[in-house]
Amino acid sequence: MDESDPDFAILRRSDNSFLAAFSPMGATQEVILRATEEDLLMRTA
Repeated sequence: MDESDPDFAILRRSDNSFLAAFSPMGATQEVILRATEEDLLMRTA
């Protein structure tokens, strides 16, 4: 999670590529987990 920008929380993959962006107020654990799971499913399909 890249939180260097106060307006966005950026979720990055282990290779540092972009995965998703969230508003700091909307970056709940559930939303982040869902984005991670969806990305994993798309990458392994």
